[in-house]
Amino acid sequence: MEDGDGIIISTSRVYTYVNEIKGPEWFDHRNYSPEWKEPKHYYLIKKVGHGKYSTVYKSSYKMKDFVAIKILVPLDPKRYLREIKILSNLKNGPNIVKLIDLIIDRSTGIFSFVFEWVDFYDWRTIYSHLTSDQIKIVMYKILRAIFYSHCNGIMHRDIKPQNIAIDPNNLKVRLLDWGLADFYLPRQRYSSHVATRMFKPPELLIEYPYYDYSIDIWSLGLTFAMMLFGKSPIHCGENDDKQLQNVADFVGGRGIINYAESLKVKLKPETITDLVKRGKRGISGYVDRFNSLNPSQTQNITPEAISLLKQMMAIDHRQRITAEDALKHPYFEDVRKAREKKMKDAAKV
Repeated sequence: MEDGDGIIISTSRVYTYVNEIKGPEWFDHRNYSPEWKEPKHYYLIKKVGHGKYSTVYKSSYKMKDFVAIKILVPLDPKRYLREIKILSNLKNGPNIVKLIDLIIDRSTGIFSFVFEWVDFYDWRTIYSHLTSDQIKIVMYKILRAIFYSHCNGIMHRDIKPQNIAIDPNNLKVRLLDWGLADFYLPRQRYSSHVATRMFKPPELLIEYPYYDYSIDIWSLGLTFAMMLFGKSPIHCGENDDKQLQNVADFVGGRGIINYAESLKVKLKPETITDLVKRGKRGISGYVDRFNSLNPSQTQNITPEAISLLKQMMAIDHRQRITAEDALKHPYFEDVRKAREKKMKDAAKV
């Protein structure tokens, strides 16, 4: 099926109609009315992060329990309804940050989110010290969070290391920042101005509007690659055109051209001329070069890891592995066995 511009309309092959089945009460955030409370008993301790629309503080509740308070830029509170609705819908999800409270300082009109506190460290420090077994555990936990989100009809749309809190002491993992998340509805056009540029999949870079849950799989795939290689195999470009070139260097330019053609998305002639020369050996070529240049750093580069990586970073979003199938991949066999043993032991008690 084509739209009015002649572009092929793709629909997700999984959880396609979840939101339609659950109904407007589940996904209609515009008519959602959350309860905002007074900020009593909360005390700010120190600033731990900030973004365009918020500042995050480590805080305490009644001077004992730590929480994270996200103070929002003063805007119409309706702007935040989608994020609040999504966090409410996902409140029981594994490894998804818990929204505890919504507060308003009525004297200033400033709104804030209160989240559970998670001890975590800079990903640039953590990733270089994760063992192969730890990478498996962390990835499995993130995939469980994404699987729960997807099967409930929600795309995160901003997966990246900065939005994944990891406590290296106990490998507690939380998927954070759902500000760009959205409900998936088939045949709906979505903005390509989401995700952080370096983590954008090909469909966003060619401005294909009918993307789906699979954008999260690509972004997590690149995050996985950063854990495996200790660095990003895709550099951040100064704009989306440059980023597409950088992606092509890793996965192959010819594949991107074929992908765009299959969706009837027109690329500029100069883009095609440039892409055809890039990444002719794809991910396999990068892995071979890495192993050759870094023989002492190949402990994470197993056949199973690369198999999963290739399936997560398939150029064509329609061919990307789903979160559910990724959890069943042979790469996680040890993690699954350990989980099964833990559950059996718990059942005996």
